[in-house]
Amino acid sequence: MKNNSLLIALLFVLISVNCCLAQEWDSIMDSYTKNQIEKPVTPQEFNKAMETIQSYQKKPKVKKEKKKKKNKKEQDMPVPQPPVQKEPTILPSSGLLLRLPVSVHRYNIVLPNGFYLVEKMIKDEGYFLRIKQSGKNIIDLPAVTTTGKYTGFPELFVRNTGKNFIEIIYIDRESCIKAELPIYVPGPNDND
Repeated sequence: MKNNSLLIALLFVLISVNCCLAQEWDSIMDSYTKNQIEKPVTPQEFNKAMETIQSYQKKPKVKKEKKKKKNKKEQDMPVPQPPVQKEPTILPSSGLLLRLPVSVHRYNIVLPNGFYLVEKMIKDEGYFLRIKQSGKNIIDLPAVTTTGKYTGFPELFVRNTGKNFIEIIYIDRESCIKAELPIYVPGPNDND
């Protein structure tokens, strides 16, 4: 009988201790989730953690090189230097970059879709848009003035007119000009 009551008392004590520990654990977890989750790491904490990790890592042994004695002939000989390579100079361009989305043609010249430089030119006859590629003048397109809003820097637009033509619109501080080009449709005799 004493053993049974002692066993029951021991079970009662263990259960009560277990309940207290469970309640304390819940309060600890609540405190942790409130304070630690999504807390940003400060640079000081990060640096301290990195120093701790590095202190536990083994550092590689550095081998000391023996100094070789040079004779007088080796000391007097100049050390060859590698040749100095000049960087290619890229000249600034006054043109704006144009991307033609479709192939166009003018004066029996076909401009395939791609990238070109466009510069505004003023001649006696009026405005022209000079189209260049790889430093070569491809074509000078006659242009007419139009309305457009200058935004503080030169701009270049390509607009589809819907009539198998595109417009290249060039806007700068002095003027707004446009040139029309027909869209190139290859015929049955074309090789491309």
